Amino acid sequence: MSMLDKLKKGFSEAGNKAKEVIEINQLKYKISVKQKEIDNKLMYIGEKVYDQYQNQALIELDQDMEIMCKDIEQLKNEIKQIDLQVKELSNKKECSCGYLVDIDNNYCPVCGHKFEVKVVQNVYGTDNIYSKDYEYTNIKPVNEEQFTCSFCDEELECAVDVCPQCGHSTMNL
Repeated sequence: MSMLDKLKKGFSEAGNKAKEVIEINQLKYKISVKQKEIDNKLMYIGEKVYDQYQNQALIELDQDMEIMCKDIEQLKNEIKQIDLQVKELSNKKECSCGYLVDIDNNYCPVCGHKFEVKVVQNVYGTDNIYSKDYEYTNIKPVNEEQFTCSFCDEELECAVDVCPQCGHSTMNL
């Protein structure tokens, strides 16, 4: 066999191997797509079972499933607590519209929602101001780009639509 024939044979075998690898990868991809469909359907079933558990619509629930549903509730509560810690560390609270506002704002600068504030006396007899929605003290962050509300003289961020202190629209300022 000549050198040229050996090269042709080598290229032919390499081409065949490449085709095999491509075909195998295509088949593996098809398997993964089908497996993802199965996983999505199983997740959907699980979400339906959990929804029924939350709404107490299930007549009979397997003991393992009930334990899993209670675990999910516990995890959701832990996530809420961690989220509150994150907001506290960033000196923010979440408005009902979903916007994060400075902890000391009385009004949401986006939708104008009024935050209720309550005074709580601590162990040492001094008053702390707490948001009704969140249990941590007001701390006013420093903002560099601000302007002043013409109604209450509060310093405001340029991008706000509503004064976070008095609730007046800033669109005419």
